[in-house]
Parts: sequence; structure tokens; C-alpha cells
Amino acid sequence: MAKHKNQKTTIIFLIVLVTVLSLTIVGILFKDNLTPIYDKIVGNVFTYDGMTFFKEKVGNLTLYSTELAIKQKDDSVRYYVLRLYNDPRTLRPENNITKRVLPIAYISITNNSINCLSQSSSIPDVEISMFINAIGSKASGAFAEYSKALEELNASGNYTEKMILEKVKNCSDSNRASVIIFDAMHDVQRIYNEGNCYIIEAKNCNRLEAAETFILDLIYIMRQAQEPENESQDTSINNDTKKDIDLGDISKQLNISSEELVVGS
Repeated sequence: MAKHKNQKTTIIFLIVLVTVLSLTIVGILFKDNLTPIYDKIVGNVFTYDGMTFFKEKVGNLTLYSTELAIKQKDDSVRYYVLRLYNDPRTLRPENNITKRVLPIAYISITNNSINCLSQSSSIPDVEISMFINAIGSKASGAFAEYSKALEELNASGNYTEKMILEKVKNCSDSNRASVIIFDAMHDVQRIYNEGNCYIIEAKNCNRLEAAETFILDLIYIMRQAQEPENESQDTSINNDTKKDIDLGDISKQLNISSEELVVGS
């Protein structure tokens, strides 16, 4: 009787062992196929406004990345990985931008923004600059106020009056270049443009949220280049559905070639 019981226990143990080993082998063989499914289940992969974002941990930081395909002058496509510090689903772009960035762009920070640097660091300014350069423009830093430019640049003693003046950019300088005025300390966030001059008004010192919202706003207006010339006449299609139909999948192609901006020029 005891012998039979021991045999039964051994058989159960072998069954469990074989099952565990089988599952382990299946996991190894199909890891690449199972990982995307797992990521979607736990929310590490999600789609936002036609873009596929991946939630990833980098040290203690949580980043949200997506790959953008940028069409160049010769119709070739190059790719840029956009990484955000904020979940794009929480940013709520305002879509008030009406023009795309010109080949030359200045990111002009105000005194309020400079006063916020101790709280928000320079990451927001770098993010905007990297994205502007990625889409084919040349981004440079600037000051919105002459007094601050004089104070900051004169400290080194290497700048002439002419050089200091060249570092001051406002909306009056936006005839041949895009000027991005990055302001802060407002009660509410606002992002809009007046011709080629873009105004970012960050709420309090939340410059990072404002910068990333601005980038999403730029992506939105760039995608308009993908709209067909003859728009659908079917008025039964709601706005959200129509946007998906007209603009296509941003993960496949971000077409920003235009008379204003030709990527790779």
C-alpha cells in the first residue's frame, strides 16, 4: 500500500515537473511573441492619436517613447524616437498651432522661464530643441528680454553689443524664422502662434508639461500635410473618425515636406 502511494506521489511530481519545464520552454521559444501581448495587458504599450507609445523605465524615470517616420525632400524616410517624460494621454494638446516650423527656429526664453529653471531645469528647452532639429530645422537658443541677455552674456565678457543683440529674439524677428517664446508663471497653460511666432505660456513653473504639449501640437499640424486635397463629403462621419481617416498612422509616416519646410534641406 505504501509502495503504491509512493509511486502515485512520484507520478504527480513528474507530471508537475514536466508541466513546468514545458511552460518554461514555451516561454523561451515564444518570448518575442508573448512580450508584446504582456506589455499591452499591463499597459506598457498603448496607442495615442495614431502613435504607438512604449512605457519604459530608465533608472528611476518612466519615459514614454514612440518612433516617428519623417519624410525628407527626396521622399526618403528617416526615423526619430520621441521620448516624453509625461504620459501623452495626460497632456491634452490644445491644437491651436496653425503653422509649421520654418527651417530656422529660435527658442527664446523669458525672465519668468529663467526664474523657473531651478524647479524645472533645462530639460524642456532641450526637448523642444531636439525635436525641432529632428524635423529638419536648425534650432538656436535666445533671450526674450535684452536686459537678461545683457546680464547673462556680459558675465563672460566675450560678447560684443552686436552679439548680444543677435541673441535677443521676439515675435518681431519672425519674418524669416520661427521664434518660440517660452514663458512661465501663468495661471493656466496656453499654447498658440501669431504667424511664425509661437507662444508657450506654462502654468506656474510646469515648463516640462508645456514643452511636451507644444511638441504634440507641432506633430498635429505637421500631420495636416497628409490630408487629401478633396476632403470627404460624407457629413455622417464624426470629427474623430474623420481625423483618423484623413491623417493616417503617424507611426508610419510624418509628412512635413512643404514650401515652408523641407526636411533635410
